[in-house]
Amino acid sequence: MSVVTNSVDINSILARVQLVLLSPKRCWDTIAAEQTPPIQLIKKLILPLACIGASVTCVGLQVFGFSVPFYGRWSPPFIASLIHQTLTVLTLVACLYGDAWVLNKLAPQFRTNISFERGFSLVAHASIPVIVGSLLGINPMLELALGGFFSLYSLLVLFYGMERMVEIDPARRVGFFVVALTALAIVHILASSVTLPFTPTPLSKLTLGNG
Repeated sequence: MSVVTNSVDINSILARVQLVLLSPKRCWDTIAAEQTPPIQLIKKLILPLACIGASVTCVGLQVFGFSVPFYGRWSPPFIASLIHQTLTVLTLVACLYGDAWVLNKLAPQFRTNISFERGFSLVAHASIPVIVGSLLGINPMLELALGGFFSLYSLLVLFYGMERMVEIDPARRVGFFVVALTALAIVHILASSVTLPFTPTPLSKLTLGNG
């Protein structure tokens, strides 16, 4: 029996996470057959996962904090951490829309086509490893050490996804992946500039203390 809380099907989320993480190539056969609107993917899959990751990170920062050279153990103020994590979740959602738009506009340059909805499904599901990796935020130092692995795994999922979700000449597939990846990286770098000023650091605390 499914566990449903506020219209969020927990069992469905867990099943989708397991499918993507354990079958990064075969999972796209299932995903490609679906026609889920972007807003539904956000509400039923991405937001619940991202909010759990953000909440876990907030708790982890308070419990464990960071070991900062020449400073010692440091934990950000809870409110500052909460604001930063909230902006991170909102930025993730904005990035997914931006990524889908970029893929839709780039595709014709490689003599192919991918609808906005299909592109959104592609980038949304490819982001699952990174979002799951944020659960390591319960221990910030562990997330710092292993976060790169989940980012690389997301790239692998994205590559397999492009094979299945984008109908393109195999000779152009790698070129499309490289160009698309570069464009998506730019989108995320620009988006990160929104949250950067709100990122709490020991230095900002010292500056405020001296002001």
